[in-house]
Amino acid sequence: MTAAAAQLGMTQSAVSQLIRQIEADLGVALFDRQRRPIVVTPAGERLREAAAVIVNAVQQLPGLVRHGSRDALRRLRVGLVDSFASTMGADLIKALQSSASQVTVWSGLTPFLYDALLQRQIDMAITTDAMDDRDDFDVLVLFQEPYVLVQPLEDGKAPCLDLNRLAASQPLIRYTSRSTIGRQVDQQLRRLGIDAPRRFEFDATDPLLNMVVAGLGWSITTPFCLLQARYPAGSFHVSPLPGAGLSRSFLLTARRNELGTLPATTAALVQGLLRKHYFQRLLAIAPWLTPGDLLPEDPR
Repeated sequence: MTAAAAQLGMTQSAVSQLIRQIEADLGVALFDRQRRPIVVTPAGERLREAAAVIVNAVQQLPGLVRHGSRDALRRLRVGLVDSFASTMGADLIKALQSSASQVTVWSGLTPFLYDALLQRQIDMAITTDAMDDRDDFDVLVLFQEPYVLVQPLEDGKAPCLDLNRLAASQPLIRYTSRSTIGRQVDQQLRRLGIDAPRRFEFDATDPLLNMVVAGLGWSITTPFCLLQARYPAGSFHVSPLPGAGLSRSFLLTARRNELGTLPATTAALVQGLLRKHYFQRLLAIAPWLTPGDLLPEDPR
């Protein structure tokens, strides 16, 4: 007891008291106190062996965690907002296959994905709106895109770039307020003092653009949403949105300190894909775009 107390930095009486408490909890004697010197009972020997295994596992734990952070995850669950899933989603998942033996993808609107993230149904999410006041998550900005004005083709007529005139002459075909786009566009119109009565509203881009192509009104959307819809070039007029610049950002959100370097790696993959494979496609839709409209300068 004296040697154990010295090794643990405790008094002998404290060690004796702790042992008696363990014996009371287990309902067995760990030492035979009738013998001099006292000896460990068979139950005490079994406890010593089991404790040695536990101590050894605890000592190895830091190394196992560090090693595991460099290896592929067994399973990775990713949430992608619809406009990203339908455009860059397949290329990103293909690039992430080396990071996990199984990849599961959820897609939907941003609020749905954040609920899944909070309930641990997914590990990270790419969305277009930030999670409010959560210190236990990290957020990385992937890229941004400006909003654009979309109008139907009319023979011999140039697109109108006066939002007040448009709102007075044709219905605004909106995204619903369930979406980030819908909320941001509503806020922008209020800031500009434009009264665009509600008539047609959609969650998705395809039916919204169908209405524009049919000549039933105009809309405000983004280049990536137009890329998602895959309409042939020249199906409608696409113009820069008049007024103060309005853009949306694509964000990657992940629970802090749980995925190691994977979020930063994913951000680099997305930005690389955008530079190498998607910028030219976006130029076909909105020829005035520059790389600086979407991404910070490449430090290389």
